[in-house]
Amino acid sequence: MVTMSHTYEASATEFPGGRVERSVLPQAPGPGEVEAQGTLAMTTRVSDTRFVLDRLADIAAGRNPDARRQPLPANLAEALDLSKIGMFGHSLGGATAAQAMHDDRRIAAAANLDGRLWGSVVTEGLDRPFLLISRERSGRAEVPSWQQFWATAPGPRLNFMLDNAQHMSFCDTALIAAPLVTAGLIPSAAASQAVGTIDPHRSLAVQRDYLRSFFDTTLGRHHDLARLPSSLLHPEMVLIP
Repeated sequence: MVTMSHTYEASATEFPGGRVERSVLPQAPGPGEVEAQGTLAMTTRVSDTRFVLDRLADIAAGRNPDARRQPLPANLAEALDLSKIGMFGHSLGGATAAQAMHDDRRIAAAANLDGRLWGSVVTEGLDRPFLLISRERSGRAEVPSWQQFWATAPGPRLNFMLDNAQHMSFCDTALIAAPLVTAGLIPSAAASQAVGTIDPHRSLAVQRDYLRSFFDTTLGRHHDLARLPSSLLHPEMVLIP
C-alpha cells in the first residue's frame, strides 16, 4: 500500500529533515476559481502519481530513491509486483485515480469514491476496470461527468450507491464526526449533512469489502467482475445498472 501527500495542496506536508510545506490554495475560492483550481490540482496529482510509480520501479529494480539514502526494508524490491497496480481515492483523489489510469497504463484498475471526474478521461473513457461508489441519491444522472464517462468508457465498470451516506462518509471525517458532536464542537445537523446517517464503522467495513473484492477480481485473484455484485450482497450498497 502506497499513499501520497500532494505538496502545497495538503494542509501540511513534512519532508525528511523536518521541513513543512503548507497549503497555498485559497481558503474560499470564488466560482471562477474552482474550475481552474480543480484543473491545476488534477494535473499536479497525476504528475505526482506517475512520479511515485517511477520511484516504485526504481525500488523494484534494486535502486534506492530515498532522499536521504536511508536503507530500505529488507526484501522490499522482491515484494513489489508492479504488474498488478490498482489505485483508489476519495473525491478529487478518486478523480485522480481515473485520470492517472487513463494516462499511465501501469495502473491496471481504479476506484473512485464519490469524486466528480475531471480531464480527458471524461470524454475518452477507460479500457480497464473501473469502480464508482457514490453517496445516496447521487447517481450518474445527477453528475454530468459520470454520465459522460459512462457513455464513452469501453472498459468494464461498476457503479454502486451507498445508502444513507454523504460525501464525507468516504474519509476519516465519518469516524470523528460523532465525537465532535458529543464534545459540542459541531452541531448534529452539520455532521449528518457531511457524513449522512449510516453507522461509520459499518460504512468503513462495507467500503473495505467492496474495494478489496474489486481489486482481488481485477488484479488477478479472481476473474469474474460481473459476479462481484452478487457475491457481496450488502444491503447498504445499491448496484446502479
